[in-house]
Amino acid sequence: MKTVFKIFTIAIFYFQAEAQNNDINKWKNFDNYYDNLYKPTKKTEIINVTFLQNISAKGLNNKFLYPFILNKNLDRNTIDNNLKSNKLKKTEIENNISFTYINLKKSTFKNKNIFWLLNGAFMGRTSIKMSNDAAKLIFKGNTDTSKYIFDDCYFYNIKYNKLGAGFFLIDNKSPKPLNLKFIINIIQVVNNIDFVTFQRNYLKSSEDSFELGLNYDATFASSNLSDFNGMGLSSDISINYKTNKNSIFSFSITDLGFAKFKNSVNFYTSNNIHKFEGIQIPDIKILNDNKYFQGQIDSTVNKFSNKRENISKTIFVAPLVEMAYTTSHKSGYYTAAVRKLGLKNNPEISLKYFNFINQKMIGGVSIGYLNSVFLNADASFSIKNKIYFQIGLKHLEALILPSKFGGAGIYAGFQILY
Repeated sequence: MKTVFKIFTIAIFYFQAEAQNNDINKWKNFDNYYDNLYKPTKKTEIINVTFLQNISAKGLNNKFLYPFILNKNLDRNTIDNNLKSNKLKKTEIENNISFTYINLKKSTFKNKNIFWLLNGAFMGRTSIKMSNDAAKLIFKGNTDTSKYIFDDCYFYNIKYNKLGAGFFLIDNKSPKPLNLKFIINIIQVVNNIDFVTFQRNYLKSSEDSFELGLNYDATFASSNLSDFNGMGLSSDISINYKTNKNSIFSFSITDLGFAKFKNSVNFYTSNNIHKFEGIQIPDIKILNDNKYFQGQIDSTVNKFSNKRENISKTIFVAPLVEMAYTTSHKSGYYTAAVRKLGLKNNPEISLKYFNFINQKMIGGVSIGYLNSVFLNADASFSIKNKIYFQIGLKHLEALILPSKFGGAGIYAGFQILY
């Protein structure tokens, strides 16, 4: 934590030293910079494309994560080093690609401050929480006769496409300007997995038998666009409100909705203790009968779950909720933010500093906490006040100290005005 804070402090002083423009000229090359309230919005058409890929981990360092990212094998020393601690292992994965079109040239509503927009995106997020014992079973196998406990673990994954339309309200003339965006989306959930363990989940084994306690629920749903399954609706709403000449309050809810699966959901549950003491062989001739052994294995495994397959179910799509407060001072701009991605994810808190490096470039650094401390950096560029490009690197602390921290990510944005 101390190392990350030192890097964050150094970066702030660097950006402050480089930022020499006065307040009047700062935003002149960033007209209609997306959702910006520091300068009045001008009548134009805006195309905005963003890409985000991010992994945040706790209890697992980057030497452990890199083989998964690069599709390589984990070595035994890396596994052992990451599983020495009995602390929980958590991983959050987020990947989004989005497209937005806003027409500010002409309003199609009676209110001349309301304009229409189109929106499309692919969204994906995964949340994993494992006890250290569960991680041992997954990555090392049942290597000893100790009792493995895997209570209060979960694996959640959702991937979906969306296409929507809505309106964008702009009020520039008020003493406290604001903009408001509201969108209704048609969504199609491609994949949804929700696996959670409760209390009394364990594995205790000896050389010739094992005892397994199971208390879990698991839902698996999938669809494809060709059969129009997994369809539903979601809504997006965001507001940026200038509370005074120096400060902006922002709040947004993205993808609050639901999806309906028809005959494509499998549900498994168990709350029982199972004992296995080997396979009975009534006749030595049966040693050559593979079907017999397969039947014995199937009958054992089937006891581990009560299943309902090919059922219909409506799932809730938990939204992304963000709240931020940005204020400007002579030293630059500061943003305090809270972000909550879905229901199972922990909230992310962050403090960001950004400022103008020159008239056409904004640089920023942020420090925050999501499962563990993180350090991000980003930059925005203006090209002839018509094209804006943003790039950001996430988890610099894990790139600098890969044996201590876990995480990696990139953000990119591209905005055209015409």
